[in-house]
Amino acid sequence: MDGADAAAAIELLERACTLLDRAIARHPRYQSALLLRGNARLRIAARRAGVGEDAEPAYRAALADYTLALESHPRSADALAYRGSAGVSFGTWLRRGGRDGAEASAAGLRDLDQAVAVDARCVLGYEWRAVARQNLAPQAVRAGTDPVAAYAGALADCDRAVGLSPPSAPPLVARALSRSRIGVALGRLGRSGEEELRQAEGDLSGALALRPEEFEARLWRGRVRLMRGIRKTLEGGDPAAEYDAALEDLDAAVRARPEDAEARLRRASALRRRIQHRAGRGEDSSEDLKRAYADLDCALAGDSRNAEAWFLRGTLRMQFGPPAGAQEDLERAFALDPTLREAYQRER
Repeated sequence: MDGADAAAAIELLERACTLLDRAIARHPRYQSALLLRGNARLRIAARRAGVGEDAEPAYRAALADYTLALESHPRSADALAYRGSAGVSFGTWLRRGGRDGAEASAAGLRDLDQAVAVDARCVLGYEWRAVARQNLAPQAVRAGTDPVAAYAGALADCDRAVGLSPPSAPPLVARALSRSRIGVALGRLGRSGEEELRQAEGDLSGALALRPEEFEARLWRGRVRLMRGIRKTLEGGDPAAEYDAALEDLDAAVRARPEDAEARLRRASALRRRIQHRAGRGEDSSEDLKRAYADLDCALAGDSRNAEAWFLRGTLRMQFGPPAGAQEDLERAFALDPTLREAYQRER
């Protein structure tokens, strides 16, 4: 979705909110209307976040609607799950912007715990509790917890959601995220995570078979295929097929949402890997290099605090030119995320 499409979607959602305002003005405790308005506001927040706009007012408005709904129905599993999902999403958005999202995420997790306690068949509660647990797992891994154990709770929630719901894309995408992150964490410990990555790709392919337009599934399958290509490179194999398949998915993701900074960043990362691979074989990658720079410029236009985008552009300039501005890009990346300095030293 480009900026114009995002603006059009936001306008439609705001019109829906205006209609719901009238219903709620007549019946202030009308729970269904409050939940619908909260959902519309949450979608507005997601659209604004996707194109680099300030999403905080929309997140807070959605949370307020869910809270009003819970005042009249405090044991509504749906309302708890919606507010929990909004809290987790808001916390993630704050964290990506360099702000403290811990309080919002923790409140969201508490709501999700309560949602599944109230209704053991609350699929949305399990899906979003899995996301919250996924966000907490990397900290546990860094503290020494085995990756499989760190993500066990998230995987259990995903399995529960998949088992409870009719075949649908969201729970499969959530499970794939957990599996892919286990695979990456195992790889960093020098262990094979190939089986976890293979299972993640299978979940994402299943999600896309059910819903071919599912953006998150397309984006994440591209990322998982890229991870498998990197793993094959480390093992001395030829990753060309994996890199090509990753870019097929990421091209589709960018076509769907041209202004989405995450999609642009992930495609640039995959292009960089293919450029490096082809350079090692003496092949020309000038077109891939142009595309990678265009993607990174777009990602940075949407989010100037994106340390990974600065890092990727700096390393590409250092390796493949033009070198002007490369050091400045890297210094911006290191200032935003000091751990990238160590990553750069390892790559040199």
